[in-house]
Amino acid sequence: MRHLNLVIAMATAGLLVACGGSPSESTPAPSGSSSLSLSGVVAKGAALAGATVTAKCAAGTASPATTSGTGTYSLTITGGVLPCVLEATGTGADAGLVLHSVATGSGSSATSNVTPVTELLVAQLTGQDPATFMAAADATSLNSTVTTTNINAAKTEVIATLTAAGLDTAALASADMVSGTLAAGTGAGYDGVLDALGAALTSSGTTLAQLTETVVNTAGGSGPGTEVAAPASALPANLLLRPKAANCDALRSTSYRIIKIAASNGAATAPSTAYEDMSFNADTLTATFSPNDTMAFTANGTCRYTLPEGEAVVSPAGVIVIRHMVGADDDTVGTGDRGVARMMIALPVQDLSVADLAGEYAFLGVDRNPLAAYGGYATVTASGAVNAFRCWEDALSVAEAACTPIDSGYAEALSKNSNGSFTWAAGAADPDQWSDTVYAYRAGNGDVLLVGLTDSGEPTIGVKRRVLTLPSVGDTYANWSMHVDGNLVAAAVTTSVSHTVASVDAATSSIVRTSVEVGAGTTSQTLAYNSGRAGYLNRPAGTGVRPFTGLAAPGFGLSALFLPAHNGQVARFSLSARQ
Repeated sequence: MRHLNLVIAMATAGLLVACGGSPSESTPAPSGSSSLSLSGVVAKGAALAGATVTAKCAAGTASPATTSGTGTYSLTITGGVLPCVLEATGTGADAGLVLHSVATGSGSSATSNVTPVTELLVAQLTGQDPATFMAAADATSLNSTVTTTNINAAKTEVIATLTAAGLDTAALASADMVSGTLAAGTGAGYDGVLDALGAALTSSGTTLAQLTETVVNTAGGSGPGTEVAAPASALPANLLLRPKAANCDALRSTSYRIIKIAASNGAATAPSTAYEDMSFNADTLTATFSPNDTMAFTANGTCRYTLPEGEAVVSPAGVIVIRHMVGADDDTVGTGDRGVARMMIALPVQDLSVADLAGEYAFLGVDRNPLAAYGGYATVTASGAVNAFRCWEDALSVAEAACTPIDSGYAEALSKNSNGSFTWAAGAADPDQWSDTVYAYRAGNGDVLLVGLTDSGEPTIGVKRRVLTLPSVGDTYANWSMHVDGNLVAAAVTTSVSHTVASVDAATSSIVRTSVEVGAGTTSQTLAYNSGRAGYLNRPAGTGVRPFTGLAAPGFGLSALFLPAHNGQVARFSLSARQ
């Protein structure tokens, strides 16, 4: 790695028509049958009484149905053919609540419950807002998307998301979320899961619409190729249901993996064990490493914390950047590193596959002693092949278009380890036969962050290749930055800077911003976006301003920066987190 290394309202009166076509995993109603019957329960835990239910099927027309006091409904689709997508619209106290579900199979009848869980199912199944999918649904889209295979895969993902959020989903294993038994309002079985989901949404301050949008963003993954859009930061779906810190929406109760940017204790212990797992309680701001090893996070402003021997800041996507002393009992680092402040990155633990990481990435990393930066592009395929290397053999100042061609025969590989990390290994053509350990985190917008460590503890940051979007005049933002030197020793001070965009020059893809650093005054800074390379930032030297080259990770509210030695200041590698 280091070398080559809305809801769209359905206001129709009710007749729903779809085109013909050859159904996939569905068959027309039996000969002689003139209708398709759909029935089920509409509930959010409590039954949705008086809700209006409509459907679109691969063929047929239907009038809306109204749910009973127990949430049951029955729809008759004249000339109906499965599969179908359904929509239920609440009334009274539930006005504004719109839920969706699907029905598949064969024959003249099907059961389809409509609940918040099936809303998530349709989002996962289609990769679209469920109302948007229904509005455009026709025989082609239904037959290609609403298949038994696809539905089963989507069910698995939804159950995994709810389980990772801490919900007991055992009932969904015995009561199918679409066609299983649902006794609304009883608090038992399937209904108990709905109650738990509703309680989690309420306690976390998350809406079902927000959760559904996040599922949509992550449902389809991201395949190889140029990643143009720069999405806003977001938490993954499971974290949106977790308790949050009173002073930080992005800090949730969950398990984190702390990656230590420190000189390793040799190949025998690094990089596979150059990390530590912690469980975090957002209500008490307590990190637990083992039953007898805890650490308090003391709030020091929004999403910033004082630690016993350091501090931590939290990015909008829930990544924690830490400066802390390495303990004497830490056998994952060299003896000389103990008692020294180090930078660490804590990523919420996820069970990601190699296929989840597929895409084209930009990278920025450093070698130490002396500190020097490198970077380039590479593509990770769904099978774990790493190829399409560009710019790794050129200085970061060289534009992408002028980069030295790299032998297309180079091929590296990414494989998953039993502890959830990944190994990035050199291909057979590379005489060095190196391997790095990579940790990955996928945010709620589907973006992926890679944090790589060499066997010497040196970091590389990777993020999807993106053409960065210029901000607008008057935009304001602020960030914290933590820094390490050539020995990977963390600076004692975390820089806090606020910025206001003073001017924007689209022709040069650059801005001028007025920056105020706490304790250091005000400067005027020029910052170039996509400066020769998509996704990279460049700040030239100016009065009171030292230069840097950076890689932006907009989906995480992070930037990795390399600041070369300048005016007597030592070179630094920095991680900047948006406040």
